[in-house]
Amino acid sequence: MAADMKLAGCSCSGPVDTVVDLRGPFSRLSRPRVRPASRTQRGFLSPPDSSVLFFLRRKANAPVALSFEKIAGDKRTPLIILHGLLGSKNNWKSISKALVHSTSRTVYVLDARNHGESPHTPTMTYQLMARDLIAFLHSEGFSSAIVMGHSMGGRTAMAAALLDAAMIRELLVLDISPFGVSESISTLPRFVEMMRRIELPSHLNLPQARKVVDEMLLPIVPETGVRQFLLTNLYKADDGFKWKANLDAISLCFNPHICTFPLDELPGQYEGPTSFIGGALSDYINKRDIERIREVFPRSEFHFVEGAGHWLHADKPKEFISLVSSIIK
Repeated sequence: MAADMKLAGCSCSGPVDTVVDLRGPFSRLSRPRVRPASRTQRGFLSPPDSSVLFFLRRKANAPVALSFEKIAGDKRTPLIILHGLLGSKNNWKSISKALVHSTSRTVYVLDARNHGESPHTPTMTYQLMARDLIAFLHSEGFSSAIVMGHSMGGRTAMAAALLDAAMIRELLVLDISPFGVSESISTLPRFVEMMRRIELPSHLNLPQARKVVDEMLLPIVPETGVRQFLLTNLYKADDGFKWKANLDAISLCFNPHICTFPLDELPGQYEGPTSFIGGALSDYINKRDIERIREVFPRSEFHFVEGAGHWLHADKPKEFISLVSSIIK
């Protein structure tokens, strides 16, 4: 089962200069290369004038129509699932079907902006992603919904609850907190930057290309599961290999808009039922923050899945499905 990427992180680093040893099964193929930073990235182009900037900002700040998959159940309040950073709705196929089976609720799984099949935009903040979610709920005619988000998706769900509490009937936040960042993914900006700059020979097929990129990422992403997860974003288009995720926007917006939660910019409290579900082996929900969390989400309950890390739904799927079903059933 594909797993969602971890969210919280650290300051962005600059372009990486990595020497890659491609000896092995594909050493006889044309070698991929890591593209040097462009003139635009180096800051040689002058900025647009103020009228153009106003138009671009207004367009960039508008909600986008999110791609989604519906798994039909009964007519009660639906469950909306939001994936994590560099994930997509496809990562949640088996879990969403299992939850429909166990709860009978209809489930919608959404692609966030700049992910999966949703539109690419140059800007990406939790307020914008929350407004995308709220716009989706209105477009589907829902008066409210149960929203469950993992990592980045969990913070999007929290932001939506604080912006428009009436639309969020119940909140489930998976292995993320409104406070702090985890130290466990300090390399995220580095390997996003490498992914941006990889160029692959067009004659490779997709399995071959994924094999080559896997070898290139190995020095900075030693965890096999993380590399496999990242590679679900790679696909072959008519004009060559591309990434489903908008890596340019993610790299630009990661610090501070994605790696931290803008609690100071979001109003008041969310007083609806809220469940924080963490992996017992993860450091993303610090138990010392529980009382602070309850100041913002006063009806919070906390659950920790034994033997699970950040990807609790992939590490312990049966236990995860059972717990979520008992909460929302």
